[in-house]
Amino acid sequence: MQRYFLFFFRLYCRQYSGLPYNTWHHIFLSFIVTAATGISFFFSLYLVSFLHINLELTGLLITCFGLGTICGGVIGGRLSDRLTPHFVSFLSLFILFFCYIVILFLKNLEMLGLLLFVMGFFSNSFRTANNAKALSYVKVEKLKAINIMAISYNLGLAVSGVLVSFIGGFGLKNVFIFSSIMLFMAILYLIFTKRCNNRSVILPLATRIENETPPFTEEKAEKSKMVLLIALATLLIFGFYIAQLNTTYPVYLTDQFPRFGLKSFGYLFLLNPIIVIFFQAPIGNSFQHTSKVMIMGGGIFLYSAGLFMLNHLFAMYVLAIFSCLFYTLGEMLFMPRAQLLIYLHGAENKKGSALGLFQSVYSLGIIIGPITGSFIYARLGVTALWDFCGMLGLAALVLCFFYRSRN
Repeated sequence: MQRYFLFFFRLYCRQYSGLPYNTWHHIFLSFIVTAATGISFFFSLYLVSFLHINLELTGLLITCFGLGTICGGVIGGRLSDRLTPHFVSFLSLFILFFCYIVILFLKNLEMLGLLLFVMGFFSNSFRTANNAKALSYVKVEKLKAINIMAISYNLGLAVSGVLVSFIGGFGLKNVFIFSSIMLFMAILYLIFTKRCNNRSVILPLATRIENETPPFTEEKAEKSKMVLLIALATLLIFGFYIAQLNTTYPVYLTDQFPRFGLKSFGYLFLLNPIIVIFFQAPIGNSFQHTSKVMIMGGGIFLYSAGLFMLNHLFAMYVLAIFSCLFYTLGEMLFMPRAQLLIYLHGAENKKGSALGLFQSVYSLGIIIGPITGSFIYARLGVTALWDFCGMLGLAALVLCFFYRSRN
C-alpha cells in the first residue's frame, strides 16, 4: 500500500517539475499580485457599505473596472511586444500600488469611475505581460506552465478572500492599505527577479519565439487563423459562464436551498478553487497527445453540462455538488488549452498581443454575462438560462469536432 502511495505521490510531484527557474519567479509573482488585487471582487461591498453609493451607480462603477480589463489586455499585450514584458509588468504594478492608496481618499463618482478603469486596465496589463514573460522561458512544456500559473492565480484568490475576511473586520480601508503593501513587495520582488535573470544570457522575447516556431506555410497560416477564431469564440462563451457564477448562480442556489441560505453558494464557491489548486496540474497536463481543440471543446461542454444539471437538482444538494464537479473539471480542461492555442496560433513575434487578446475576450464575456444572464433569468425564467448555457456548450463542442474532422 505504501509503495502505491509513494508511486502516485511521485507522479503528482512530477506535474510540478521541469519548468525553468525564471518561470517560477513569475508564477510566484502572479500569486503575490493576485492575493493583493483579488479584493477587486469586493469593490462593490466597499462602494455600497463604506461610501454609501446606491446599487445602480455601483454597477456602473464596477463596469468601468471591467472595461479597463478589456483595454488593458489588448494594449498591455501590444506594449509587451513593442517594449518588454518586464517594463509593462513594472509599470502596471507601480501604478496599481498608487491606485490602491488613492482610492481611500476619493468620493467623487467621476473620479472613482476613472480610477477603477485604470485599476482594471493595469491589473490585466500586468497579468498579460507576466504570463508572456513566464512562457517565454519555456521551450517545450508550455501547457504545464499555464496550468501552474492557473493554480497560482486561484491560490492567490483564496488567500485574498481570507485576508478580506480577517483584515476587513478591522475596517475595509485596512484591506486597501494591506493590498498596497503587498503590491510594493511585488515591485521589490520583480526588481530582484530582473537582477537574477540578468545573470544568464536570455534572448529577447521575439527572437526566442522566432527560433522556436517553424515557418508557416500559407495552408498552416489559414488553419492557425481558424483555430484562433474557434478558441476566441469558445472563450467568450466561457466568460459568459463565469459571469453567471457571480450573478444568477448564487441567487438560484439560495432559492433552491433556502435552509442553507448563503452557505448553499459559499460551500461550492470554496470547493471550486480547492479542486483547481490540488488537481489542475495533473488533470490539465493529461491528454498531451490528444487534439488540443477537441480537449478545449470537451472542457467547455463539461462546464455547460454542469450548468445544465442545475435544472435537475430535485432539491438535492448533493446534485449541486456534482454540478460543481462537472463545471470545475470543464474549467481545468478548457482554460489551459484555450490559452495555449491562442498563444501558439497568434501572429509571429506578437505573442504578448495574443495573450492580451485572450485576457480581453475573457473579460468581455464576463461583462456581457451578467446583463444577458439576468435578462434571461428575469424574462424567460431560470430554466431557460441553464438550457441556453447547455446549448452554447453543445454548439461549441460541435464546432470543435467539425474543425477536427475537416483537418
